[in-house]
Amino acid sequence: MAMRGGIECPYRVCVAEKPTSSQRIVDALVALAFLAIGWISSGAPTQSDPEFRYTPRDWLFVLLLVLATAPYAWRRRWPAAAFLVGLLSTTGLWLLGYNTGLLSFLLLVGAYFVAIARPVREVVACTGVAFGCFAVLWWAGGAPYDAREAVASVIALGTSVALGRAGRLRVDLAEARAQAAEEAARRRSSDERLRVARELHDIIGHSLGTIAVQAGVGRHLMATEPGRAADALDSIARISRSSLDEVRAVVATLREGEPSYHPAPGLADLPDLVETARLAGLTVELTLPDDVEEVPRQAGVAVYRITREALTNVVRHAHASAASVRVAHRDGRVEVAIRDDGSGSGAESRVAPRTGHGITGMRERAEALGGSLSAGPVAGGGFLVTASLPVGSGRSR
Repeated sequence: MAMRGGIECPYRVCVAEKPTSSQRIVDALVALAFLAIGWISSGAPTQSDPEFRYTPRDWLFVLLLVLATAPYAWRRRWPAAAFLVGLLSTTGLWLLGYNTGLLSFLLLVGAYFVAIARPVREVVACTGVAFGCFAVLWWAGGAPYDAREAVASVIALGTSVALGRAGRLRVDLAEARAQAAEEAARRRSSDERLRVARELHDIIGHSLGTIAVQAGVGRHLMATEPGRAADALDSIARISRSSLDEVRAVVATLREGEPSYHPAPGLADLPDLVETARLAGLTVELTLPDDVEEVPRQAGVAVYRITREALTNVVRHAHASAASVRVAHRDGRVEVAIRDDGSGSGAESRVAPRTGHGITGMRERAEALGGSLSAGPVAGGGFLVTASLPVGSGRSR
């Protein structure tokens, strides 16, 4: 891994970018160190073939030595080119009978950078050129290079390339894990936004719809029945406070470490919800199971949200006078059915406003727990919303 601006990035990514000034300085120092190593090691006595007399160092040796080492100053941006220039220059030194010293070992460093930074096709191409140079050195004249040295060169190059590809694989795996983690974080963020949007839609849609109805009732009764008008205003105040608390609770979940104002409403809160609908002028019959406390919290919250959205639709769209809410808990499932006797101008015209985001949100809420939801007009008039949620598995707990 390389560093850029204090952030780790794969070497193969950083090589394609313009190196920073500090990186250029480091690369220049590396090239100078390679040049010094080549110069010092080429002047040392060798025991490989005592009877062979190496060509004395001259201006051509210096030129080829510079060509064999200086390209490593650009190894970040052009690792393959740096390796090939160094390889061909070292091969030329060998063919001309010069003592190359440790230059052949420096080529292994260049091969490693090619293997870790470049695509497979470039690695194969550079390796093929290197094998060709080994064959030329074996068959042509020049400094001593026998079959044993050729085999050693092939093994050393293969090891260097293998180490580079292993490093590349580690980088690829790290990148894949990072991308998977980033995608998971994006998915969690998207799911959270969807959850918050659904919660706010339920809260605000229900409260504003009920407030609008209560305000209309209060205005209508203000002159003739001021007592009932005052009750409507009290209901508006209570619904407003309750809705604000719920909105604060939803917002609080977005702030890490901030406690919720109150727990999300569940089955135990359905009587209050039904009472609010009654204050809007709707007669509502509520049936709850005897074992309300045994229903998992998450399933209870979903039933409450579905019921609230359904009753809000009844109050706003159905022109109904009565509705029923029946909740049952049996056979590892919790089931809820909300039915009204809506007397709108026909079933088809009443379905349209109910097939917007409200029913979609209810269905998504049920399916998120592994359940199902259906909604539609019923024979004889009215509208029915039914939902069935599993409570025996871990999904609803």
